[in-house]
Amino acid sequence: MDLGIAAIAINNREHGYQDVESVKRTDTKILGLLKRERSSSPGFGYLILETCSRFEIYLSGSEERLNDLLIDLRRGIRGLVSIDPKIYSDRDLLNHMLKVLSGAESLAPFEIDIVNQAKVSISKALSEGSLDKHLNAVFREAIEASIDIRRSLDIDGSIGIPEVAVMAAKDILGSLSSKRTTIIGTGEVAKRIAYMLRNEGVSTASIVGRSYQSAEAIARIFPSGKAYSINEISKAINGSNLVFLATSARDPIVGIEDIEASKDGIFIDLGNPRNVDPGARDLLGDRYIWLEDLEVFSRKILSDLYERLEDLDKIIQPYLRRLEARLVLENIRLGLDNYARLLENIRRGEVERAVSAFKLDQRQKEVLDLVTSSILNKALGVLASLVEDRIARRSFTDG
Repeated sequence: MDLGIAAIAINNREHGYQDVESVKRTDTKILGLLKRERSSSPGFGYLILETCSRFEIYLSGSEERLNDLLIDLRRGIRGLVSIDPKIYSDRDLLNHMLKVLSGAESLAPFEIDIVNQAKVSISKALSEGSLDKHLNAVFREAIEASIDIRRSLDIDGSIGIPEVAVMAAKDILGSLSSKRTTIIGTGEVAKRIAYMLRNEGVSTASIVGRSYQSAEAIARIFPSGKAYSINEISKAINGSNLVFLATSARDPIVGIEDIEASKDGIFIDLGNPRNVDPGARDLLGDRYIWLEDLEVFSRKILSDLYERLEDLDKIIQPYLRRLEARLVLENIRLGLDNYARLLENIRRGEVERAVSAFKLDQRQKEVLDLVTSSILNKALGVLASLVEDRIARRSFTDG
C-alpha cells in the first residue's frame, strides 16, 4: 500500500476570510464527520490546521481510501456551509504546505506564528490519536523546511497579525501616544498588542478579559492601565479612540450598545469568527476594520516583504524536493512496516508448525518463539537502517 497524503481546505487565498469564518462556526460538525468516517472505516490519519485565515484538514492513508474520504468530506462540507472546499494532493499539496508554513500565504508575510500554530495542531492530533507517524514526519519536515526558507531570506518572521494591527492603527490615527485604548482579550495576541502600544507611547488602556486576573496582568503594562471583566465591555470602551478585539470567542461579544460608548473610536477586530456582531459592524461603517481590511494595510506597510514573495516559487524548489524525498522515505517506512507484519505472521505460523511437528513442550515453544522473534527483529532493524541511511544521504542534502 502506497502512502497517500491530501488536504481539504477553506482558506483566505482560495475562498476569503468570510468563508473561513462560516466554516469555523461549524468546525465541531466537520470534526464529527471526520470521527464518524474514522469509526466506520478506519485506515487514515489526519490533523486540522485552524487559524484566522484557514481551516485545513491534512489526511494520510491509501490512495483509494483518501479518494473516497475526500468525496465524503467535500459533500459534507458543502452540505453544512454551501462552500466548495479546495483539495490539494501530491506535489501540489507539498508546495501548499511549504507556502502555508513559511507564512507566504499569511496576512503578515513570513510570520512565524503559523509554525507555532502548526506545532499545536500536531500535539493536539497526537493526543487525540488521529495523526499517524508518517503524516507527522512529513508535516514536521515541512515545518523545518519553512524555518530554513525564512533563514535563507534573512527574515525572522517576528511581525505577525498583532503587530500589523497596531501598525494599521498608527497609519490611520498617526501618533498613538495620546490615544485612549481598549484591548478585549487576554491571550498572547492581546499581550503582544499591549507591548507594542506601550512602545508607541500609549499610557492609558482598558483591558477586558473573562479572567479578571489575566486582564490585570496586561493592564500593568501601561502606566494608567485598568482591568475590566467581560460583562463590563461598554464601561471599558467608553471614551476610547482605539479598540482591539482579540478573543477566540465563537460568537460576537460586542454589540450595538457597546459601540455607542465610543463615538468616534476605531475598532480593529482580529477574531475569526468576528468578535463584533453584524448590527454593530454596520453602524461602525469605515470605523470597523477586520482581517480583509488589515491585509490591505499590510500590503502597504510591509511592501518589502510582499516583494520577497514574488520570487518564492523559485526559492522553495530545493525545499520542495526535500519534502518529496521525505514522502518517499515515509512510503519506504510504510512498506517496511507492512513487510515486518507479513514476516511476523509467517514466523508465528512456522513456530506453531514446529511445535506440532516436534511435539515441543511449553518451555521449548517459548524459547523457539524468543529466538526466532529476536532474529527477525534484528534482520528488519538492519534493513531499515540501511534503507533510511541510503535515502538520507541521497535526498536530504539538497535544501
